Amino acid sequence: MKKPDLDKLQRLLDYNLNLDDPGQRGQTEELLAHDEQARVLNDALRRTLKPLESWPDEPVPPGLAQRTMQLITQHDQASIVAEASARIVGYRNTSKPEGLWHGRGRWIMSNLRDLVTVAACLLLAVMVSQPGVRHARELSRQYSCASQMRQVGAGLSQYAMNNEGLLPSVEHEPGTVWWSIGKKGEVSSSNTRNVFLLVQQGYLPAEVFVCPGSDRKPKVRIDLEKLKAMTDFASREHVSYSFRLMFEPRHLEMDNDPGAVIMTDVNPLFADLESDNNTVLDLTAVPFLWKSNSPNHNDKGQNVLFNDGSVNFKIIRQLGPGMDDIFTIKGVQRYHGVERPQEDDIFIAP
Repeated sequence: MKKPDLDKLQRLLDYNLNLDDPGQRGQTEELLAHDEQARVLNDALRRTLKPLESWPDEPVPPGLAQRTMQLITQHDQASIVAEASARIVGYRNTSKPEGLWHGRGRWIMSNLRDLVTVAACLLLAVMVSQPGVRHARELSRQYSCASQMRQVGAGLSQYAMNNEGLLPSVEHEPGTVWWSIGKKGEVSSSNTRNVFLLVQQGYLPAEVFVCPGSDRKPKVRIDLEKLKAMTDFASREHVSYSFRLMFEPRHLEMDNDPGAVIMTDVNPLFADLESDNNTVLDLTAVPFLWKSNSPNHNDKGQNVLFNDGSVNFKIIRQLGPGMDDIFTIKGVQRYHGVERPQEDDIFIAP
């Protein structure tokens, strides 16, 4: 297989396994739009990989990584030996036509490369069928999510520099809801309106607010002109993160606490809310929701953006000196979307 074809195959594999970054995905989609051969190969890959999604998890074979490294080492050694052997044979048989023996050496090397390519494909098939690759894909989404959060942190810092150190905020009238995303009118004070200012004023693209690990993906893309005229994200599909609930303008220093939480993956208590703004919220958290992590990463944890711009993946939801549950308001079990936490109670709201 020629190198350009191998590069194309690698790109399509990364695309189907969600192991590429947004920039690479855009390039691959451009390739698929204009390259018929790439589309045919991509369709074949999708059909091949589709059954793997339903395979049950099995333990990763012990020593797989070590055996893989041994195979690579053996291949390198075999390549060196084959090349040296071809040269020796050619040297010892000088009575033979030089081109013949040169051709045999090239044949050996060429077939070795083909064999290694086949072996690599077989190894890939084995790895794809194992949860190790599934775990790698989850880690890739986790790291992409963290990268996006750092972009949000940088956008917040830039906004603060241009606004006397204040975080973006809109006026919140007493008694108005903080859970209803995309509600029209000035009365709405959903919690996402604060960070939407970063999109509206051009600090960040709207795509940054969709977590790569979330099951919910925007079905409709909104062009830049419409975004400028909007006051909030269009729906929950367009934002899959949760943000600290603040009713008053706050400085980026957050009371000089660099460990203050600003943003996380979506709050599990409110992850399944619909975007019907005519609905009255009446949510009583069932027991498992009190212990669940964000569904963005299969309940295994959540990325957290801190005041100092750092992002860490936390496998628990209790943070800070007082081990505060950031996904709940202290003493509240039934939510109507108008509750206000105390000053020292961090609450990450949708």
